Amino acid sequence: MQTRQLTYGAAAQFGGGSPMMTPEDVAAIVRLKQLGWGSRRISRELTISRNTVKHYIRAGGYVAYKSPQRKKTLDGLESWLKQRFLIHG
Repeated sequence: MQTRQLTYGAAAQFGGGSPMMTPEDVAAIVRLKQLGWGSRRISRELTISRNTVKHYIRAGGYVAYKSPQRKKTLDGLESWLKQRFLIHG
């Protein structure tokens, strides 16, 4: 079988940040698993981490990245801040 290199987003091409898996890449992982391939073989063939393969197989497909929702220091003070801003211009 011919080896296939996965294509990542623009961030990987320019060396910025970590590469993100596209839905097409994840579909290839899931399809190979359905064909009976093991996670180690998939990771070797597609040149990606075995843990990444396991993550997407466990999820059953593509999972979009969600940013964590953090509490901000000034939460709940929006109206007070708006008043102060309008007073002091």
